[in-house]
Amino acid sequence: MDQKGGPGRRLVLILGSAVFALVTAGVCNNAWAKSDRGRVIVDMAARSVAVPGNPRRVVTLGSAPVINSFVFAMGKGGTIINGLPAAKQFNRSDCCRFQTIFAPQLDTQPSLEGGDWSLKSETLLLLRPDVVFTGAIKHTGLLEKLGISTVYIALNGRGETNKEIMALLGRVYSKEHESNRYIEYFDSVMHRVRDRIRDIPEKEKVRALYCNFKVMTQTSITTDWWIEAAGGISLGKDGPLKDGIRSFSAEHVLAWNPDIWIVSVPDEIDMVYRDFRFKNVTAVKNKKVFSVPVGSIRWSHPTSEQPLGVLWAAKLFYPERFKDLNIEAEMKYFYLTFFRYRLSGKEIKEMLTGRKQ
Repeated sequence: MDQKGGPGRRLVLILGSAVFALVTAGVCNNAWAKSDRGRVIVDMAARSVAVPGNPRRVVTLGSAPVINSFVFAMGKGGTIINGLPAAKQFNRSDCCRFQTIFAPQLDTQPSLEGGDWSLKSETLLLLRPDVVFTGAIKHTGLLEKLGISTVYIALNGRGETNKEIMALLGRVYSKEHESNRYIEYFDSVMHRVRDRIRDIPEKEKVRALYCNFKVMTQTSITTDWWIEAAGGISLGKDGPLKDGIRSFSAEHVLAWNPDIWIVSVPDEIDMVYRDFRFKNVTAVKNKKVFSVPVGSIRWSHPTSEQPLGVLWAAKLFYPERFKDLNIEAEMKYFYLTFFRYRLSGKEIKEMLTGRKQ
């Protein structure tokens, strides 16, 4: 329970004041208050949530760009009515540029989360969403009290969770056939990769390191999952965690001596090559330093695009075993089938290199 005057209590008071102001202004009209919420679904916190039959106005909170990627994969990007968070890591020139290409309205819609992740409650209420999707459990109780259908999505970083998220969205949107098609594709990718790497002895597996080179960190569970799904050994896996982030030092990298080194942004490739401390690292000597591709968000994140990330990494690790894999063709199929977006050749290059062409 929040202590008196704590942040949770303050947010409740703010939200309560906002509701009162909106009601007296006539914003909370009967059309919204009495919207059709005739179906009940169970979210990923085992909560029963009443939702409308065909949500047309959805809000995404708590890792909104990640949740957006799953809404895009349902072909429902046009239903999102809020913009991207104000936090600088979600800037449009880096990891989130394609978000406003897949859903152009995001560029003009209001941001609901400030740079300090504070919730802009008054703006949220003015948007009058049919459903809120959130990756932050703290939002659920507060928004429930306002009568807003709030669905919790667990972003635990494990790729297999993608199937649960898509199945949930399929129920919310009453589009189970769409979510099932994604699940079938996800399973087919995992099967294709496993079939080609199953006979690789442990001692012959590629030792791969993924990190944000500037600060020497990695997102732990997500990193481990996609590297291992692609047949590699995730270096740093046993390191200490803090808030889901693993930190390490140059000495750790030297001891691990990765065969392949993947960084979070393309500018870090040159940083690695220029850093004299790593000149004898195998990945540096063999020119095997790469940046992770970027679609709706970096493929290294818990995004709906993780099947593509696994295929990309598998070919990077074992080019001879995947020499017939055309990642560009795979990308065209994926984004057209699920995102309903036809990629150009230029956009494919931008995604794979992380650089605007």
